[in-house]
Amino acid sequence: MALTKDHYIELKDGAFDGTSKDDLDNLFKTLAAGSHPDSIVIHFHGGLVDVAPAMQTAENLTQRYQGINTYQIFFIWETGVSEVIEQEGGVLSFIEAQLGQIGQEEVFKQLLMRVLQFAKAKVDAANAGELRSVDGKLDLPDDADVWQELRVPKDGREPFSDVHAAIADHEPLQNEEKQQFHDILARDANPTLQDEVQKIVRGYRLTKQANSSTSQGAMRGIEGGDPTAITSTLISPANPALSYPLTAFWCP
Repeated sequence: MALTKDHYIELKDGAFDGTSKDDLDNLFKTLAAGSHPDSIVIHFHGGLVDVAPAMQTAENLTQRYQGINTYQIFFIWETGVSEVIEQEGGVLSFIEAQLGQIGQEEVFKQLLMRVLQFAKAKVDAANAGELRSVDGKLDLPDDADVWQELRVPKDGREPFSDVHAAIADHEPLQNEEKQQFHDILARDANPTLQDEVQKIVRGYRLTKQANSSTSQGAMRGIEGGDPTAITSTLISPANPALSYPLTAFWCP
C-alpha cells in the first residue's frame, strides 16, 4: 500500500523537508474527518535510515495495521549516513560521536568489564610465569575490583594503569581460556548482561518484523526479563563508525 502525505511528516535536521504547510493542514483535516479522530498511533524510525527504506517500512506497517481502528502517522527523518555525517561536522566527528554513544551503552559496559577482567588475568598469568590452575583456566580478579577500576578513575587514566605486562605481542588465547570466556558470558551470574541481550534481541526482531510485514506472532518465544522491554545497540558491523576505513585518515 502506497504511503500518502496525509499519513507521514518528513523532516531533516529538525525542520520540515518534503512536507509543506498545506500537507500538514491536509493531514489534520483527514484525521478530523476520519471515523477515529481520537485514536492515533505515531511512529518514529531509528537512526541511520535513508528516506527510501524509512518510507518502505512505513508502507509495510500501514499494510499490517489495516483493519485496526487507529490513524497512523509516520515521522520520516532524513538520517541516512551521509546526512548524519554532514550534521555531525564531518567523518571524524561522526565516528567520535558514535563511539561516545557506544561507550554509554549498558551492554558495552558489561562486555568491557569481562574483557578487562580476562586481560588482567592474562597479564597476571604472564607476570607470574604462566602459573595458573591445573585445568588451564585463568585466575580472574573479582568482578567488584574490575568495576572499581572502570568507574572510579576521574583523571583520564586507563584502568589498571599500574599493571605492567610481561607478555609477548599477539600472545594467543589458549583453548581453555577461550572456553572459560565463553562459559562466563553464557552463565553470567549477573543478570544485567543477559537482560540487555534479551532487550536487544527483542528490538532487533521488532525491526525485522516491521521491515518484512511479519505477523506479530513471530515475536513469541522470547523469554526472560520484562517481555515488553526493548533496546538497540550501535555495536554492529552495519554501523559505519565501526567499519569506516580509518586508515585513510592516518596519512603521513
